[in-house]
Amino acid sequence: MRQRTTKSKAVKVGGLSHSSVFHIGDAKYVTPNMDGLAVQREGGFKNDQGFELSNYPIFQAKPALIPTDYSITQTRYHHHPEIRTPYIRVTALSTSAILQLGNVKQLNAQAKLKHIRIIKEEDS
Repeated sequence: MRQRTTKSKAVKVGGLSHSSVFHIGDAKYVTPNMDGLAVQREGGFKNDQGFELSNYPIFQAKPALIPTDYSITQTRYHHHPEIRTPYIRVTALSTSAILQLGNVKQLNAQAKLKHIRIIKEEDS
């Protein structure tokens, strides 16, 4: 299949965080990966001891991958050799998100996030 070129006069991205990728050009492989632990405690923290990622099974779990031992037959007609857009505006990219202007052969993005909220007990 013939590759196409992306052309844009301007791109504006408000923010990127947590293993996000903004890539202009072609890439063979893109593999952003993010493990995050968000802990909120009423009254705050003195330190972060006891909140290591290894304490939570989600961060050791292997992802359920889509099987690749099947084939899909499809036909595409690119009427123009270019994808043209005058302006691209993205508010934000977060947690292994990808904004790719170009071609990519293989993409494997993964994000694991565990939220913990610790609430003070009410006095009886």
